[in-house]
Parts: sequence; structure tokens; C-alpha cells
Amino acid sequence: MVFTDVIADILKSYDDPRIRIINNEENIGLTKSLNKGLKIAKGEYIACMDEDDISMPERLEKEVEFLEQNRNVGLVGTDYFMINEKGEAVHIVKCLNGAKN
Repeated sequence: MVFTDVIADILKSYDDPRIRIINNEENIGLTKSLNKGLKIAKGEYIACMDEDDISMPERLEKEVEFLEQNRNVGLVGTDYFMINEKGEAVHIVKCLNGAKN
């Protein structure tokens, strides 16, 4: 079993109609895949997360709260930790932003 099969099995294990699995017949690259997903997505908010990302449990709650309180904002992101192969945080990357929460 390859890594992508493991991810597909994990996604299929969720009984949640909001989760939609989209398989490309061929590798169309990250940007085209993201655009394809955005066209298919439904909902007020869309969150992206790559397979090598780890999100803190409160990430989505904080982002939605910020967006609800700042209706003029259309996109949010966060600072992030670079981690090594042992899963240890080795460096924090600060993102530019116009507001702090």
C-alpha cells in the first residue's frame, strides 16, 4: 500500500457528508488540483491543508472567529513551525498580516 492509499483509507473512514474525496485520473499538479477542489467546494468557508501539514486543534475555530469579527477580510493564514524529521519544532515562520488575533 502506498502513502496515498493510506490517506484515502483514512478519509473514507469518516462518516461525514461534508468530506468529498476527489481523485484525478492523472497528476495535474497542485494548483490545478486546488482550483478543481475550489470549484466543487460548498460552504461559507474553505480551509486548505496539505498532506505534510499539522494543524492545532483550535485552528479552524480561531480562523472562523476572526473572519466572523472581520467581515472585510477574505483570507486568513497563520504563523507556522518548521519541524524536523523527529517532529520537533526547529523554527517559527512569521507570516505578514494586517491584524493580530
